[in-house]
Amino acid sequence: MNRSTWVCTAAVATVLAASVPRPAAADDRSELDRLIRIARTRDRDAVWQEGKRIARRIGYRRAYALLVAAMKETDHTVRLYAAEAIATYGGPVCKDAVPELTKALTDTDAKLRAWSAWAPGKIGPDAKTAVSALIGALTDEEAEVRAAAAGGLEGIGPDAKAAAPALIRSLDDDAEAVRRTAAYALGAIGPAAKEALPALFAAADSADRTTRQAAVIALGTVLREHGKASPREAGEVPAELIHATKDADRNVRIHAVHGLMWLRPPTEPAVAALSKAADDPVTDVRTYAIGALAYLGDVVRNLKQGSPRVFRPALPALRRLLGDAEVKVRRAAGSALVSVDPDHAAEAVGILIEWLNEERGYPRYHPCLVLAKLGPGAKPAVPALIRALRDRDEYTRMRAAHALGRIGPAAKAATGALRRATLDADKDVRRAAGEALKRIRARAEAGGAD
Repeated sequence: MNRSTWVCTAAVATVLAASVPRPAAADDRSELDRLIRIARTRDRDAVWQEGKRIARRIGYRRAYALLVAAMKETDHTVRLYAAEAIATYGGPVCKDAVPELTKALTDTDAKLRAWSAWAPGKIGPDAKTAVSALIGALTDEEAEVRAAAAGGLEGIGPDAKAAAPALIRSLDDDAEAVRRTAAYALGAIGPAAKEALPALFAAADSADRTTRQAAVIALGTVLREHGKASPREAGEVPAELIHATKDADRNVRIHAVHGLMWLRPPTEPAVAALSKAADDPVTDVRTYAIGALAYLGDVVRNLKQGSPRVFRPALPALRRLLGDAEVKVRRAAGSALVSVDPDHAAEAVGILIEWLNEERGYPRYHPCLVLAKLGPGAKPAVPALIRALRDRDEYTRMRAAHALGRIGPAAKAATGALRRATLDADKDVRRAAGEALKRIRARAEAGGAD
């Protein structure tokens, strides 16, 4: 960025920083003209002082209107500064500048084209009328402009779905920045870009690290809904995504795990890859992989998508991780074991009780949620759950009551604490405690007491 551009951008930033609208100025045009004249002097202090004066006088909303007006100027420098300012600080209030930004995409100056391509993304979905022009800009002779066009489409999001075919072609662009930004844009479009899946799988195996990362991130977004709506054939898991779980870059591994989490139904190859990722040397990767297994376990059992047998390869790894040196890994493993095999997860109860008894760190409602899945198998946790009924967090108290109700007659020792909880200040806690008492009594009367 040259000094003149920087000076003017600094002035615009000052104008936009004002957050309290002031009484209307008699002539906003004169304010714009004055700021432009001073910016051209390259006197930074003078521009800064003038910017603050304008901010105090007209406030940020009308300052945005000045940017829109500046895009209609015939002076090339003024339009360049305005496009840059909108691309940097703009928002939906700049939507009236979209026609001028679209026109600027064919300007002879690559810098103006680039800033004008980025700007619609900052405006967001209200700039969807620029999609067609941005698709054209994806073939600009300058890589800077092509990358900016993909960035603009990313900011527009799902409303840019018409750009998916062009963005797929951009995944083969010679410039790394274009490939990377095109992948991000496809991810932002989301499930509507499902035709991009084969190209994104291929990009996930790119030799370029940043392209791989962007492609794997995009896959996670596109697969999230597409995977739910279109279950894959058993065993059909993209080799590229599994390979990405072993990538040298930790972020690629994390996002590959995220992508596998959305495949429906869960398959043995996906579970095997997640089980191996659960042994990753990086704690965050291990935690994400274990969390993905837990999520898929809930999908199988609650949504009836797939068979619980698919998780057999993961059980040894999860049981081993109950003794991991990292406390958050141990806790994640305990939660996952309950999700994937609740009938044989007794060894996880101790980890969950330890978590529930932790005096530091919130929230403690999560172990309550997990213990509720075990039902009567969580009986050893009853004393800890009784203590949780006095937790300072009302959501934790409510979840503790719910877990006690799911345990049933085996939680009869909690009857007194639950009666007191029916007088809790929080209505949700009172309701959960009352329901828990009914469940404990009902099952006991049906002959279910231990």
